[in-house]
Amino acid sequence: MNETKLHILTTSFKLFLCKNFKEVTMQEIVTNTGLSKGAFYHYFKSKEQLFSEVIEMFFLTIPLSQQKKIDSSSLFSFYHDYLENASQTYAQLGEIVKEANVNIISVFSLSLDAMKRLPNYKEKYIMGNKFVLGMWINVIKSARENGEISTSMTDVQIAYFFKFTMEGMGMKSEQDGISSAQNDKELIELWDNFYEQIKTKI
Repeated sequence: MNETKLHILTTSFKLFLCKNFKEVTMQEIVTNTGLSKGAFYHYFKSKEQLFSEVIEMFFLTIPLSQQKKIDSSSLFSFYHDYLENASQTYAQLGEIVKEANVNIISVFSLSLDAMKRLPNYKEKYIMGNKFVLGMWINVIKSARENGEISTSMTDVQIAYFFKFTMEGMGMKSEQDGISSAQNDKELIELWDNFYEQIKTKI
């Protein structure tokens, strides 16, 4: 992506995190980018277009792009790789959130605002979640078929455990002021212990 366009998107993301869509003005965005109006409007003609691309990039493109690099040869490899990739992704986003001087609640608020204003964002968000959940289910199904795991839990239940414990602990760590590194350590310990319970006993 063009560096100037990326700069505009990142600057706008920070402003939208600090305020809602309605409160942020185009003049404020232009001023904060340090660009001339001509240079700015070369890339974005309206606040609606800019908002749409900000949401697309930071809530869909960046998070989903990481999912393609995960080792799915086994469930054990998958969940370790998944956490590592997610940590790298959210570290990148976390730096921007930190620079904006807001917390994770502002991120969720912005996402909810986008669902109200952008007709196709909610649909893409749901599809993205289904895609990620499908990845988990496929790996878990293969692990069961290959004899890696043996449990009465369904593939979907196991996928929910991994997905929702990650999301829940992420929220808790933010509320409790726990570092990302400590949260990842506690999460992988939880996942490893869970894996020990469902893996096939020799």
